[in-house]
Amino acid sequence: VRSILEEDAENARQSEILSGIVTQVVANASVKGCPQDLVDYNVNSMKEYYEQTAAMYGMELEAFLEAAVGTTVEEFEKEARIAVENSVAQEMCLAAVGEAEKLEVTDEEFKEGVANYMSMYGYADEAAFLTAVGGENVVRLNLMQEKVTKFLVENANVVEVENNEATEE
Repeated sequence: VRSILEEDAENARQSEILSGIVTQVVANASVKGCPQDLVDYNVNSMKEYYEQTAAMYGMELEAFLEAAVGTTVEEFEKEARIAVENSVAQEMCLAAVGEAEKLEVTDEEFKEGVANYMSMYGYADEAAFLTAVGGENVVRLNLMQEKVTKFLVENANVVEVENNEATEE
């Protein structure tokens, strides 16, 4: 049990470091607008997901959002747009780092990545998997983002600060 808890703590620490690095990269980047069609597509996809979920409960979207999330459709769309724009900006920054560092996903890395994803998500048929996730380009994009984040972690100057409680005087 102790080793499981230590492993979980280390994974959480690594995740926090990665998140901090990516946040810092995005904060220091100059993103000149997100592709509006991509933002609109992702916002609509999120909305459709919630509409389908609401329908499963026999509810309209507005009632579902109010009950489940405590928000209106308008507030949801506004928050979804902000989240999507942040996500797209992050993807654009990671892509720019990959390009600047001349990183690429080799065919061997692609095959290995597909095999790992298929195993993770329970697919036996590669064609079915690729169709389900949106195609080879989507997988290559995810693998590239993983490669870039690994590169950033390996090359970042991480300074960890002790988590001492602050006292007020």
